[in-house]
Amino acid sequence: MNIGLVCYASVGGSGIVATELGKALARRGHQVHFISTEMPFRFGEFQAGLAFHQVLTPTYPLFREPQYLLSLANKIVQVSREFRLDIVHAHYAVPHATAAFLSRQVLASSGSAPRIVTTLHGTDITLVGSDPSYSQIVAFSIEQSDRVTAVSESLRAATYAELGVTRDIAVIPNFLDCGLHRRNPSPELRRRFGGDDPGVKIVTHVSNFRPVKRVEAVLAIFDRIRKAIRARLLLVGDGPELG
Repeated sequence: MNIGLVCYASVGGSGIVATELGKALARRGHQVHFISTEMPFRFGEFQAGLAFHQVLTPTYPLFREPQYLLSLANKIVQVSREFRLDIVHAHYAVPHATAAFLSRQVLASSGSAPRIVTTLHGTDITLVGSDPSYSQIVAFSIEQSDRVTAVSESLRAATYAELGVTRDIAVIPNFLDCGLHRRNPSPELRRRFGGDDPGVKIVTHVSNFRPVKRVEAVLAIFDRIRKAIRARLLLVGDGPELG
């Protein structure tokens, strides 16, 4: 299949999951076209079956702000027409699901249009998408997608509760390529992070330490863990709540 994959290029979970998914699909023989403002962070070296199409959003004195939604939808239309996309997979609802819907309307007016899959990742629903300034359009765009997935049960529930979405949402959790990421049995690492006691379990939290990451919940949960077993908490990252 020819797949258009729309994501943010920043160092964030949605972009990383989208990029790794695209690379895995390319290894299975599909043609994957990344559509983003910059090369995705995890794109890496050349791989057969992958292509990148940059979204450029020019500024004009008439507009007070860049028109990213329009330029993104226009780029999806261009790529779809040139490479005959079968699917547009929009990662992060705001505004990618809306751009995918708009591009499909344009393409359908002149022939066939690709199917749209929208994947919800978290703050695109619980923080940005539920904001009254965006909520109606976000909800509509999700409803108009051919398939919708969410990365957790709680996010699916929040989408129903906060946006009033009624269509089916499949839960597909975030993943790791276990061929690359696996436990390291190094005794040196065990001592460094777990101390000299080999029976100590290591619990790790990795984030940018923003309030939305709920570090206080991590601490509360770890407190319950260490009352039951010997454990240490390893915090990895930086951000406004580091202190």
